Order: sequence, then structure tokens, then C-alpha cells
Amino acid sequence: MGTLTNKLLAAFILVLLLPLLLTLALLIRLTSKGPVFYKQQRLGYCKQPFAIYKFRTMKACPAETFKAAMPGDSRITRLGHFLRKTSLDELPQLINVLKGEMALVGPRPYVPEQNHHYETVFANYHLRYTVPPGMTGWAQVNGLRGYVKSDAAMQERVNADIYYIHHKTLLFDLKIMLRTLIHGFINNQP
Repeated sequence: MGTLTNKLLAAFILVLLLPLLLTLALLIRLTSKGPVFYKQQRLGYCKQPFAIYKFRTMKACPAETFKAAMPGDSRITRLGHFLRKTSLDELPQLINVLKGEMALVGPRPYVPEQNHHYETVFANYHLRYTVPPGMTGWAQVNGLRGYVKSDAAMQERVNADIYYIHHKTLLFDLKIMLRTLIHGFINNQP
């Protein structure tokens, strides 16, 4: 899908989901202290850095003490558990799609430190930068999502991302979006 199609679909979805987004923002504000949104640096198309948007799911803490959530992490709020399990915390990334930093479908973006590590481990990892990162992707609809336990587990994601890149078509993107909707956003990880 082209950039314009991604932006038009993202705008349509944002308008459609506006009541849900406002409700979630209000619930986050009422149930925990801190900002509604969480921003984090990621690397996107051609390794361009950008700030990814998510609904905040963890207790607010200073940025310098932040560490990625692990299974059973006590920093995740009660509402945050639900948002993560349903992937509703990812919906603010529609803003990233509108800004042209992401696509609806593509490899998920990672933080720069993870990218640097994976670039040294996987010879073909750099291919992920040849397409815009996505809100959902071939890896995610095949159950490869959430916390990455090891480099071996990451290899499966990289393989799925490379498969997507080599087979990327409008029909394939539509198939991934349809599978995302049919299977829901259920994630068994934190």
C-alpha cells in the first residue's frame, strides 16, 4: 500500500475509533498518574529515527530508569494489562501513520539499541529498513509478538519480516490486515 492509501485509511480508522480512543485516554488519566501517551524513539524506514506513540500502560517513571516490560512486570497497571493484551495501546500509532513515519502493515519498529544488536546478529536484518515499519505485520499475525526471549526467538521474527518484504503486495497487506482483525489483537504477553 502506498503512503497516501496508508494515510487515508489511518485517518478513517482514527475518526471511526475516536470515541474508543477518548474513552481509553480518560480511563488512563483516571486510573494512574502520569501522561496518557508514551513516546519512545524507534528506527524506521532507511533507519530514520522517530517517536512512536502508544497509550501508557505502565506506572510513570523517569525516562532514565525505564526498562522494557518483562512478563509479570509489576510496573504494568491493571488497565495496562488489558491494553497490552488487546493491543489497544498501539492505536495511537495511527498518528505515526498519518505523519508518514509508519505504515499500517510492515515490520514492527524496535528501539535503536535493539536494532544495533540485531544488526550484528542477523546478516539480513538491514533489509527491514527498506520498507516503512508497520502497526501490524506478517510476524505479528503469525503469533510472533510481545517480549523477545532470545536471539533465536528474534530470528523467527526477522525471517517473517524478510518474507513479507520479498512478497509485499496490496493483496498481501490486505490479507495481513484481515488476519489482524479476524484474530483480534489478543496478545498473551505483557
